[in-house]
Amino acid sequence: MVFVSNRDGQNSITHYEVLKEKDGLSLLRVLIDTGRKNQIRVVLNHLGNPICGDDKYDERGSFKRLMLHASNLSFKHPFNDKIIKIESKVPGTFLSLFQNK
Repeated sequence: MVFVSNRDGQNSITHYEVLKEKDGLSLLRVLIDTGRKNQIRVVLNHLGNPICGDDKYDERGSFKRLMLHASNLSFKHPFNDKIIKIESKVPGTFLSLFQNK
């Protein structure tokens, strides 16, 4: 778990777990308790591990897209207060980076 405060003193709480590692890359499961703007990007960069393909923090430039994917999202609907849950599979392009060749 990582706690980071922004310039306004607002805390962000981020939990992460390393699922796989290969060739200097890590596949992570990230859960956030707070919903700060760019929270995952900022926290991982703060830890010295920017998200691959992040045009602001990743200087390697080896990916054409931000390698960040939300596989599970849930939030309270603003009008009827029902919990909305959305699920999406992890893209095969992410997983293929960790397969043995």
